[in-house]
Amino acid sequence: MHTRLQHIILVIGLFSLSGFVLSAIGARAAEPPSTVPPNVVGGEPVNPGEYPWLAGLLVASVQEEAAVFCGGALIDDGAPTASSQWVLTAAHCLVRNGEVRLPSAIEVLAGQHDLTQVQPEQRHPVEEIIVHPLYLSGYAPVNDIALLRLAAPVNVGNTLPVATPADTAFFAPGVDAQIAGWGNLLPQTGVQQPDIAHKAVVKIVDDATCNARYDRALGIEHLCAGNMLTGGVDTC
Repeated sequence: MHTRLQHIILVIGLFSLSGFVLSAIGARAAEPPSTVPPNVVGGEPVNPGEYPWLAGLLVASVQEEAAVFCGGALIDDGAPTASSQWVLTAAHCLVRNGEVRLPSAIEVLAGQHDLTQVQPEQRHPVEEIIVHPLYLSGYAPVNDIALLRLAAPVNVGNTLPVATPADTAFFAPGVDAQIAGWGNLLPQTGVQQPDIAHKAVVKIVDDATCNARYDRALGIEHLCAGNMLTGGVDTC
């Protein structure tokens, strides 16, 4: 079942996934290229097959375990399909000291929510990395979005359609949005990196309220979500 935006809060506030999706994909620590610690707080374990499009970015040189350092989504540009060659993720996951990581340094985990059960065939080589040309890092990253082109299409049963202007209603303040990934569950008090991806629901927050919390640092490239009053549920 696809509700274009509700199934993707990707970065971007996560993440600020600049204009596309939100921010969702928490990661698991393993010498990540980015210094931004990924988190998924206040959620619950993902059920098998619940998020077939959920992908993890792996350190290719670490083969003895699934070293996920960021999350992503297998996407398509129309109706949901069974396979995709493209992964949407955050630019800050792929840029270090101003340089984009080499595709050979990264693999993509697809079709597996449990890092203890990863099979070799679920690790996929990356052919190309495309970072938004106007990406700017910082306190509130701008255009924090990137695409990974896999060496071959991956069949996961269901990919995620990219949001379009027709999906504006999904961005409205108060709408429930979903976050998912392998991020730290206890960012305020310690480290608890889950083997099983976690999920949570947060509400879209209006620009004025969000900007008041971020020292007016947010622009039209950002999409805000979270439990602003009570806290306790969030990603990154």
